[in-house]
Amino acid sequence: MDESLDLGHGLTIAAYTQIIETTRTAIEAHNTLFLISQLKPFNVKK
Repeated sequence: MDESLDLGHGLTIAAYTQIIETTRTAIEAHNTLFLISQLKPFNVKK
């Protein structure tokens, strides 16, 4: 399929694919930060 195919309003397949990848990366970063924020420190006995 031609990556320069216009999906409407000037949006090409290549541009749409880039938007999807950017969104996936942002979601992954958000989820990682959320999981880290949920971690509780271990109570270490000395």
